[in-house]
Amino acid sequence: MKKTIIAAAACLSLLSGVAIAAPGDNLASVADAHFSKGSNGITYVDGIVTNTTDHTLSMQSVKINLLKDGIVVGDTIGLGQNIEAGQRWKLHAPVNASETPDSFKVTEVLQLPH
Repeated sequence: MKKTIIAAAACLSLLSGVAIAAPGDNLASVADAHFSKGSNGITYVDGIVTNTTDHTLSMQSVKINLLKDGIVVGDTIGLGQNIEAGQRWKLHAPVNASETPDSFKVTEVLQLPH
């Protein structure tokens, strides 16, 4: 029981610094997102992310589910650091999936502690 309480407290302390964009929150907008193939042969999800807040985000992430025929076959994440209010950054997240995805969906935008 004591181990369970300690584990729960540790998880809560890790999550306390993370701001998750809930529906209706406006941490960022993602535009022109698409698959691309790098010169190294790796597939990426690329796009443009805009900080839509009125303050600098020290670390911002975009979480993406990778889909094949509507089924999640993997996920990826793109990170931007020190993104000023209104500033844009290039999303370039590597695709790592058990099967080759045919589409993707942005699932979360997070402001992470630095």
